[in-house]
Amino acid sequence: MLKWMLTLLAVLCCCSEARKTRHRQPDFIIRDFLAEQNARNIKDEPGEKDFYPLDSPVQSEKDPERDRNDDTKQTVDIMQALKDFGLENVSEDNPAVAYMLEVYRSLESGASIPKAVGHKRIDVAVLRADTIRGLPAKKSIKEDGSIFLTFNLSNIARQEVTKKAELRLRVVSSHTRNQKYRTKVRIFRNGTKIAELKYTVKSQREASTGTDVVDLTPVLQTVIDGGYGRTIIEVKLRRKASHETKQQRRQRRFTAASNNDVDGIRDAILVLFTRDRQFFKKIRDNRLASGLTDASSLRLDSAGGARQKRANQRRERLGARKLCQRYNFTIDFAEIGWDKWIIYPKKYNAFYCMGRCPTPVEKSYEPTNHAILQGLLRMADKTIPRPCCIPTKLRPLSMLYYEYNEIIVRQHKNMIANNCGCR
Repeated sequence: MLKWMLTLLAVLCCCSEARKTRHRQPDFIIRDFLAEQNARNIKDEPGEKDFYPLDSPVQSEKDPERDRNDDTKQTVDIMQALKDFGLENVSEDNPAVAYMLEVYRSLESGASIPKAVGHKRIDVAVLRADTIRGLPAKKSIKEDGSIFLTFNLSNIARQEVTKKAELRLRVVSSHTRNQKYRTKVRIFRNGTKIAELKYTVKSQREASTGTDVVDLTPVLQTVIDGGYGRTIIEVKLRRKASHETKQQRRQRRFTAASNNDVDGIRDAILVLFTRDRQFFKKIRDNRLASGLTDASSLRLDSAGGARQKRANQRRERLGARKLCQRYNFTIDFAEIGWDKWIIYPKKYNAFYCMGRCPTPVEKSYEPTNHAILQGLLRMADKTIPRPCCIPTKLRPLSMLYYEYNEIIVRQHKNMIANNCGCR
């Protein structure tokens, strides 16, 4: 009886394995087949047995002290770069500068744009933006319980599409609830008033920074994207009565009066989130239109250029023998003349991919089905070219710009080769 039960159990296990194999996807079957073939035929071609694993960013252990030192050095470098632009009076005490530097540091640490700008929830509109502008008020007048703010929006490029507009108010208050503001917005273009709107808006409170965030997107989105020219907006704000106790209201008004503030508002900046897909294309077109198309237009040091040329030739010779992998590739913006408006970083490692793709292509190279089949056919016909060694994963780079007396943060996609593979 026991022998019969063991036999039945073995039959059921075989049926289960057969069913799993029958429902497997073709691409997994092909990859397993390639792995087996590669194990049997390691010496497919000379040098094929030398496998170099694809390198990836090294995840080192976090060192708080080292991170603080890196942040301090980065801040010093940025402030020095601002001075090089002739902005000796700019400091982190400036609310717009402080906010933009904080956003940049957060993006550099790997935060998404919504998280970097202080949003607790994922905002799709902000997530779709790649450019952040922090505009300080050109005029700020406080009187009669209200604050009057003036902002200049004339420097926004035509190809930029506005995704969101926020007014960030740094306030002095003990409350943690969202507040309501009576808002009046007047919009001028080329000296002519084109719109005037009055409404009450509820702010979002950021207790950690003591900031009230007022959403102005419905008012400004059509204005910014709908026309161009010298655009000025005037915003008048007055906090509406809230659920404060008499003691809280008395304390708030006393604190505001002693600090020469209106209803606790100390300063304000207008933050615009826009999307500019044509940024690098515009720079390239301007360069071509200026006739800067040959190597003489690049500011390359002769000795450094010769060394770089020899290093590139050496890499190409090695790449012809080695398997697909990633190499260092430092881009210095000064060499292409972009340092005139880039604050930070002045250079960065973009990496590049080079080398042979093995036949058959192994799983570690993340091949597509096309590359897998191409490698299979090459095993039978050597006239068929190998799959190409290219970046399979790219990551963005956050950059600080100085344009028209404004500090701008841009996050450019696909700037750094993170992984290499065969496609």
